[in-house]
Amino acid sequence: MNENLQDLIKMLTELRKGDLITIASRPKNGRTTLAINIGAFVAGAGTPVAIFNLKSKALKDNKELKNMYIFNDFDLDRIKEKSIKLLLNYNLGLVIIDDVELIESNNNEVWLGLYKMAKELDIPILVTTKVNIPKRKDDKLYLADLNYDILHYARQILFLYNEENRLIVNVARNTNGNTRVIKLESMEE
Repeated sequence: MNENLQDLIKMLTELRKGDLITIASRPKNGRTTLAINIGAFVAGAGTPVAIFNLKSKALKDNKELKNMYIFNDFDLDRIKEKSIKLLLNYNLGLVIIDDVELIESNNNEVWLGLYKMAKELDIPILVTTKVNIPKRKDDKLYLADLNYDILHYARQILFLYNEENRLIVNVARNTNGNTRVIKLESMEE
């Protein structure tokens, strides 16, 4: 594993329970792969991880990994029910939701629902989100590019972008510690 990825994962695995973490990027910049790699690292260290994902090739590589529970469900109430069951039966330690835009909720308050779920279950929830804004010269994303709900509820915000064939992770917000920019090997989504 890339040494810088290990640094990033270590930084993220030191999160407080109950945090909502967001990985944001333009389409096809590696957010699914990064989220799955974080989940695999956490699961490999012995902490059960639930992943809600519909599309990832990265899951095929890791689906035999112990402590990973993979679901094809994007109803917020069922995500919470399944997470509670895993928490009670297996001491679930992390929930990953790939593509928050796919989540269905009765009241359309997805970000508030995820924030409350993280607090109620007392575990971190990591979500990925697409940012569809016009490209700039530098291809970077900024906190001002995100909607109010993400800015209000996410305790950690990571932006992904490519620079000279390398994946750059900008830890733009980290209420538990430092922000920094980390260069990774390129990951395809």
